[in-house]
Amino acid sequence: MIWFAGGLIGGLGLIRHRGVNVKEEKLHDPAGPTEYVSGAAALLGRSALESVGLLDPGYVMYVEDVDWSARAREKGLVLWYEPQARVWHHVSATSGGGLTPLKAYYRLRSGGLFLARHARSGRRPLAWAAYLAWTVKLLLGSLARGDLRSAGSLLLGFFDFTRILLGAKPPVRRPESFARPATRG
Repeated sequence: MIWFAGGLIGGLGLIRHRGVNVKEEKLHDPAGPTEYVSGAAALLGRSALESVGLLDPGYVMYVEDVDWSARAREKGLVLWYEPQARVWHHVSATSGGGLTPLKAYYRLRSGGLFLARHARSGRRPLAWAAYLAWTVKLLLGSLARGDLRSAGSLLLGFFDFTRILLGAKPPVRRPESFARPATRG
């Protein structure tokens, strides 16, 4: 299964992978430019790193590769998708797989940080509405599964997303605070 065949940033600021969950034999893309490269597997030249810099640790996790790509494009670099390249990636292994509280929170927080840095201010209300719709969809799914921890993290993430879009500094939250509570044996 394909997980990444180039990155797209929609007009409303929603960030998504092309080709995600498509069987390899069904995707016949030519090599070409892409809006962002995935940090899970990117070949970067030294001159690009010297020009653009490293990934911004302020993101903590998620979207830092999209931010790096935006900064690279601002410097005039062309990012490229190569369909012949193959990398095996254990998707979401660090965050626990699926929609976990950790992933729910940081996808929103990092999306807000990216939009605050790179989206034109006139597009931010539309981006906010698009992220609200996406959050509601995920929230309803979490509630239907009885996953109250992820639902709470989505609400906190959207609250922080909104604050960041309005100009607040990203709050300091530790990934460890989203870990499952230890069970007593």
